[in-house]
Amino acid sequence: MDPVDESLKQKPTAKIVITDGVGELTLVMARFKGKSSERDGFDDGDEDISASHTDLMVEETEQPKPNKEKNSTGDLAIAAAKIDTSDLQKFFDNETNPITPSYWSPALKLFRLFDYYGTKFSGVSCPWYEMFSEYISSKQLFDMIDVPLCHIPNHVYQTTVSWLDQEVTDDAVDAFVLWAFNYIPHDVYFAHNGGWKDGKKPTDISNVAMFVVLALVLQTRPHVLIALLPTLHRRVYYRPARIPLAVWMTAQAAKGDLSLGLYTWAHYLVPQLSSSIRHNQSWDLILASVEKILLEQNNLNMFVHNPVWKGMPLFPPRSFEILLLHTFHLLPTTVEVIDRLKEIYPAMKEVALTGALKSDSQFEAIQHIFNFSLRLAGEENTILADEATEIAIFCLIKNHDCCGLWDHLFRMNLKASAVILKKLWTNGTAVSQALKRLMQKIFTFSLLSVEDADAEYTDFAEQVTAICILSLTKNVDCWKHWGTLYKKTLRSSAVLLRKFVEEWKSSAPESDEMKQVTQEMFTFSLKLAREGNPDLTEEATETAIWSLKEIVDSLKLWDNLNEEKLKACVGLLKNLVEKWNDHSLQLSSSSSRDTLASAPRSEAMKQVTKLIFTFSFTLAKEVTGNPVLAKEATVIAIWSLTENIDCCDCWDNLYEDNLEPSVALLKLLVDKWKVHSLRLSSDTLTLSQLMKSLMLKNKKAISEGGANASLYREADKSCKVISRKLSWGSSCLKGGTAVVVAVVIVAVSLPVVYHTTLRL
Repeated sequence: MDPVDESLKQKPTAKIVITDGVGELTLVMARFKGKSSERDGFDDGDEDISASHTDLMVEETEQPKPNKEKNSTGDLAIAAAKIDTSDLQKFFDNETNPITPSYWSPALKLFRLFDYYGTKFSGVSCPWYEMFSEYISSKQLFDMIDVPLCHIPNHVYQTTVSWLDQEVTDDAVDAFVLWAFNYIPHDVYFAHNGGWKDGKKPTDISNVAMFVVLALVLQTRPHVLIALLPTLHRRVYYRPARIPLAVWMTAQAAKGDLSLGLYTWAHYLVPQLSSSIRHNQSWDLILASVEKILLEQNNLNMFVHNPVWKGMPLFPPRSFEILLLHTFHLLPTTVEVIDRLKEIYPAMKEVALTGALKSDSQFEAIQHIFNFSLRLAGEENTILADEATEIAIFCLIKNHDCCGLWDHLFRMNLKASAVILKKLWTNGTAVSQALKRLMQKIFTFSLLSVEDADAEYTDFAEQVTAICILSLTKNVDCWKHWGTLYKKTLRSSAVLLRKFVEEWKSSAPESDEMKQVTQEMFTFSLKLAREGNPDLTEEATETAIWSLKEIVDSLKLWDNLNEEKLKACVGLLKNLVEKWNDHSLQLSSSSSRDTLASAPRSEAMKQVTKLIFTFSFTLAKEVTGNPVLAKEATVIAIWSLTENIDCCDCWDNLYEDNLEPSVALLKLLVDKWKVHSLRLSSDTLTLSQLMKSLMLKNKKAISEGGANASLYREADKSCKVISRKLSWGSSCLKGGTAVVVAVVIVAVSLPVVYHTTLRL
């Protein structure tokens, strides 16, 4: 016998005495008050089990030891067939006579019915000794699940039910069912262990009569079990010895109402899976109970369409959690049981989720499910984590209030939160504004947590970094949010930026969404580069260069620059040129027309140099108030011009709108020529044609006069010098040999402070 069933060995000490104003009927009932109850922290001897107008008193009576027979069900069938309907009706008519004591008491009427059936089944051994053994298998029990009513003639059944409906109240039935649930396991125990002590049995009612009436009321009033559930949740009722009887009672209730049968199974039997973890017979019986209920597909459809009973879910969140844990191996369970659990799990999951959404307490139910699914989504057991993640996403989509709960829970569930966020975006799930706002809040917490975390908390740092990267990838608003935080998180921002680039490089930014993220990365890296931390500046500049070469569209962000923003841009271009010259600039291998090919002198390379020329030229104009930056920008423009002669066409188009930087560029070309630091390619014809075009524009502008006439004269002077030098040097060039440019970039002693707050 399992140690938890020691309470069955205690001596019965109580009886029920039901009294009313007319008469008294004494029934002995096994009540227990001993060590097992004290061990459990409950005193089940103090429970009040009474109907209307009912009092409890203590007494003992004698009853001979039950006489078990080999074929009790056969004897039962024979005795039941002999019941005469007219005799039964006569009995009922007599009980409705006002002069009878039971007329005024529904409880007494119920026990008078026991007397009648007790007489008819006199000498018949009760089938429950065979059916409710603690070690019975599910097959054995369900082979007899219809006992005893399968032996009761239909006309007898209908007559009895009709009388019960009219004469016996629910309160009386409730008290009787709970009494029977206490009495039967003890009677079975003592019958299998040598009988009651001293031959005393705590009731003089026929067990067979009690069994028949119990089955009748359970099938016709299945809601009685629902009324008793609060009492049955006491620990003393969580015993393996009680499970066979509980399964039988659930099956009887299911015959009357399938939904109530499932409700009872979910609320009372499922919680016992954990307490019966080492009791295989209990598992077998509990699973068989629901397998029978779900046997027909139509039953499942009914539960899914009507997953609640009086506003309460048929399969509550707590039971769903227990089933989930056992199905996916988190709790110790046998392989055979796991296979059976996996068979019923999908159906019960559907009933649980739809029931949570349709219940009167939808908010509490769905949040309960989200709570445990969020916690389990971070488990090392990947199968369990995947299932929990799917459930959590379901809750988030179906009930946006879960975002508020997540807001309170994500700090303790960072790993799970990262998994759920990733799954949300990977599946392309439509995300609510509430979820987007929550993502920004999670991003903020994660970034600040990395900044404050100690170095040894590497697992924690990895979790929050994963959340940050996911947030930045899938929600561009997080970049703008980061812009308000980076001053407080310089260290973590530098680390995050590097990690982000490392992961981003493995993704080809081909979609518009990806391009937008790359542009945001470029913009933010420029902003971060303005900080005085040398490591941070280098990190940010590296990222900006990478994003610049990764997607040409990033350069479009350089429109409408102010003087302060331009400092970072000039420094970036300078760094870009230096990397180009030392061959450390590796361009994207993507074949997209918007990205840069890796082959030297390719069209993509030419495109880059033309873009660099255009923007350096624009920068030179914008920073005229800062001679140092203006000179650096001009040097970069010359580098682009000498690296790619096609930049001449760009200059020709930009000349009149950018006269001042053009004058500076022409002067610098002349100066470099004088000191022999400039060597052009063999294609001097293109540059000569450019000079002629510029001189024609100068001549026209000078003749027309105007505010810029002096600048045009200065520019024209430099154009003529360059044109003459090109004419003299053309004879020195040999054939078609190309001499690659070497540009000496003047070292600038002033530190360049990078800064930008660019936006898309």
